[in-house]
Amino acid sequence: MKKNKDQIKEIAYLVNEGLQNYIYVHNLIFKEAATLKSFLKNLFGKGVPMSELKNESNKLLPIWDSILENIETFKNS
Repeated sequence: MKKNKDQIKEIAYLVNEGLQNYIYVHNLIFKEAATLKSFLKNLFGKGVPMSELKNESNKLLPIWDSILENIETFKNS
């Protein structure tokens, strides 16, 4: 039983870390794409390229893949 609690805590920690990373990327994208300042920067060609924002969001994939793998392992044990 204690082993299950430890595994659940570990998964919860990983999910929290994943959410913190998601929030960081979301805020970065919002800051660069949804403000008047960013609109003006984009209008004059000084904005952050979408490819950079995409790369930031792609960094989330391994984190969430790991979380899913941990959940599946726990579920199957």
